[in-house]
Amino acid sequence: MAALAQQRPPQRTVERHIDLVRQVVPECAEKIVEDASFDALTTTLVQAEEAGHIPEQILRTAVGRRALADAEHPARVLTWRIQRLAARSAPSPLARAAQARSIHGMRPRFTAPASVTTAAQQVRPEPIRHPKR
Repeated sequence: MAALAQQRPPQRTVERHIDLVRQVVPECAEKIVEDASFDALTTTLVQAEEAGHIPEQILRTAVGRRALADAEHPARVLTWRIQRLAARSAPSPLARAAQARSIHGMRPRFTAPASVTTAAQQVRPEPIRHPKR
């Protein structure tokens, strides 16, 4: 943890990660940012991003594993979780595109072509009337 903290990224990157934490975990954001392990967390997020992971996605996944509210050192917990998640291979470009769509709620939806009608919309043909004999 100490070695990661010594590799603190540039201030602009740290501020971007502070904003990300506030967005993803608003209920615990200040506790995470004030944690002594926050520099290690930002370094880990940078390393995950360099490996091809999306910082927001990996942070959301790490947060979703278990509750953080009762953790004494939430930044340390998140650092550990993200390191484990980042150890997996990074998603392919196609998978990243799908993740980006799902993050922003832009999942494609199937819509039936206009020519397709439901049973209720179909018109019944008139019965054939035979002439009386």
